[in-house]
Amino acid sequence: MSDDLQIRLCERRRRIVYPDCRSSDIATANLRADALRAKVDEINRLAPDYLWVALGVPYEQALSRNSKPRLANVGVIKTSGGLFKLPLGSRARAAMVAKYGTRWPANLA
Repeated sequence: MSDDLQIRLCERRRRIVYPDCRSSDIATANLRADALRAKVDEINRLAPDYLWVALGVPYEQALSRNSKPRLANVGVIKTSGGLFKLPLGSRARAAMVAKYGTRWPANLA
C-alpha cells in the first residue's frame, strides 16, 4: 500500500472515529529544503497543540530535533513511527500489546 493511500485511508478513519478532532494539514515526507522550511514555518504559525510526525525512524526524530527551535508555538511534538499503520491493519500490534493491552512493556522486552 502506498504512503499516499495510507495517509488518505488513515485520515478518513480519523474523521469517522474522532469526528471532533480537527486536522489542519497532512504533508507527505517528500518535502525537501525550502519546501520543508516553509512547511515548518507554516506549522509554527498555525500553533497546533500537537504535531504528529510519522516519517519512520530515524527520519521523524531528525526532523523533530532539527525543527524544534523553529516550532516555538507548537505545544507537543510527537513522533509516531508506525502508529498510523495500525488502524489500517498494515502493521500488527506487538504480541504483548495484543495479550495484555499495554505498549510500554513491549518496548522494555
